[in-house]
Amino acid sequence: MPDNTDPACACCGSGSRLYAVISSRAHVADYCDRCVDEHTRICHTCTDVVHNTYVEGETRAGRAICRRCAARDNWFTCESCDCFRHGDDYAEYGRCVDCHADYAAHDDDDDDDGVGDYHSTRRRGFSPIEFPYPYSRRVNAYSPYGRPAPKTLFGLELEIESRSGGLSPGQIAARARHQLGSLFAGGERDGSLQHGVEIITHPATIDAHRQAWQRFDLRGSRAVSHDTTTCGLHVHFTRASVSQLTIAKVVQLFGDPSSTSTWSRVFRRNLNRYAESCRKPFADGSRLSANRYEVVNTTSNNTVEIRWARGTLQARTIVATLEIVHAAIRYCEQASTRALTAAAFIRWICADPWGRSETRIARRYLIDRGLVGQAIDPTARVRPGIASLPAALSDDAAPIPDATPARPVAASIAATAAAASVRLRRTSTPTELDPIRGVIQPTASNQGA
Repeated sequence: MPDNTDPACACCGSGSRLYAVISSRAHVADYCDRCVDEHTRICHTCTDVVHNTYVEGETRAGRAICRRCAARDNWFTCESCDCFRHGDDYAEYGRCVDCHADYAAHDDDDDDDGVGDYHSTRRRGFSPIEFPYPYSRRVNAYSPYGRPAPKTLFGLELEIESRSGGLSPGQIAARARHQLGSLFAGGERDGSLQHGVEIITHPATIDAHRQAWQRFDLRGSRAVSHDTTTCGLHVHFTRASVSQLTIAKVVQLFGDPSSTSTWSRVFRRNLNRYAESCRKPFADGSRLSANRYEVVNTTSNNTVEIRWARGTLQARTIVATLEIVHAAIRYCEQASTRALTAAAFIRWICADPWGRSETRIARRYLIDRGLVGQAIDPTARVRPGIASLPAALSDDAAPIPDATPARPVAASIAATAAAASVRLRRTSTPTELDPIRGVIQPTASNQGA
């Protein structure tokens, strides 16, 4: 028999014209034309053809840099602009020379109204804050590999519009900084706003946010956030504190098509061009996305952003949104892929001991919106310091009506109990109402009989 020694493509097995492709430091494989086009890039520095998995990053112009060149030349990702830069372009504080020069030039150039330009807060550098605030130490959000897992830190972007006869954007920003603390928040312009300001917080623990936002109060300013079409409330959390699997689950949880109506009621806003659906294959969930307007924005190397929530001026709604995102992360760490729905998540925070402890404000918020039965006690296992939010600050919006309005859970439970009273007269077996599932069950004293 003839000995067939013709080489074949290492990817698809084809015997057409082949090219040497670097797939790791010690491995070179032969790829055909089609596989080279689909699975490889050309390193901008060494010009080698490398597999996509061997690409360390991309420059602002979209040129690929392989892992070998990135390690040799100390390439890094700028903390301010998120661009992949050569080691010679490093300045300090994680910034590239361009962003550092921009920071120095704009350090004192805020307008007279006190509002900085877009990303001016970023240029000043983020200072992670831990509870209690402001008497706190910095926490390391990006611990080296092998250290204990870092704490999950959260950053908020709250968009606010100024109205005629009320406070100017600069005055709104100044009041917010005074109430929240100048080290905790700052004001920026945003292109999506007509005449407003975006309040940006530094990364902080959930407890630091609870303490800071209880002082937030813009009553009398004539500012608006909920009653507009331009304002949103965006929550960032640190990538380094969660696994890639958890991030993929978070994308699936908020991208579940059957949960869209429920999440729209939770976050008081329907999907729109600034908060697009993030539905995608599970394997693509944790990968860097090219679309920063998805409700789960994964375009950044450092944070994941939840963009669904509508803007609000109510401290209770802001903290409730934070608690929901915080709980969603913890839920996704333990939930199976079949339980990534809004209904399963809401049941979990009402039944799980950790969920009940960490979502007291969120559960009261969900009860008020008709998404949780009134029978559930929202005050169970309250942590110190949480109950101090101003009681006078009530929620600022009614639920967004769905295409087919769902019957409130509390009303459904009441109707179920009324219907069951007829059956109770025909049986001697004691029964009780399960407040989470909304069904009639035998009492615990009779279940083992």
